[in-house]
Amino acid sequence: MKRRWLTGDLKSWMDGGRKRATVLAGARQTGKTTLARGVAGDRLRYLSLDDPVLRTEILRLPAESLARHFPAAVLDEVRKAPALLEVVKAVLDAGGQGRYLLLGSSHLLPLGERLWAVPDVLLFGERM
Repeated sequence: MKRRWLTGDLKSWMDGGRKRATVLAGARQTGKTTLARGVAGDRLRYLSLDDPVLRTEILRLPAESLARHFPAAVLDEVRKAPALLEVVKAVLDAGGQGRYLLLGSSHLLPLGERLWAVPDVLLFGERM
């Protein structure tokens, strides 16, 4: 994996940084998924919301079930399931020990208040 400027920040976050959810947003085809999977390894379960069946199943889960089945996960293409942000928020609000890395393109920005409603979000943002 090429060395990327966010690698160290993501590793620090995974090693117990104060924030329990973080967002990695950027232009299409810039390596967000590759970076996340490389840094997360087997510590975070990778879930791609590109898969319509998986997306439907995850959206059916209440916060308690999400926390139980996926306590630490990379949620890729989160823009395809904006309601999931509210579930992640509920997990974190309930004091769950969840740790979520949310990935998406620049199209995350229209999610606006939903995105910022998730507590403890650390937004790495874009680098063009």
